[in-house]
Amino acid sequence: MGKMELTFPCQISSRIDLAKIQQFVEKMNRFNGYILIETNEKTINAKSLLSMWVLTASLTSGGTALLRISGPDAEIAMEDLKNLLSGRF
Repeated sequence: MGKMELTFPCQISSRIDLAKIQQFVEKMNRFNGYILIETNEKTINAKSLLSMWVLTASLTSGGTALLRISGPDAEIAMEDLKNLLSGRF
C-alpha cells in the first residue's frame, strides 16, 4: 500500500462554488485509498463534501496545507491532485 505526501500553497478562491467542490469530491471518491488534507487548524477527509465545504470556507490564500494519500492507487491520485491544485480546479 503506497503512501504519499505533498505540501502545497492554499490558493483556493474565496468565490469557489459548491458545484466545484462537489466535482472535486466526486473525483477523489474514484480512488480506493484515504485522502486527507491538513492545515494548521484542521484535518479533513477530501472525500467528504461537508468536510471540503468547511475547509474551503476557512482557507485563506498564502497559507499551506499538507495532502496525505494512502492506498493502492496513491500515486495516480497524487498526480490527479497535483493537476487540480496547480490551477486547473
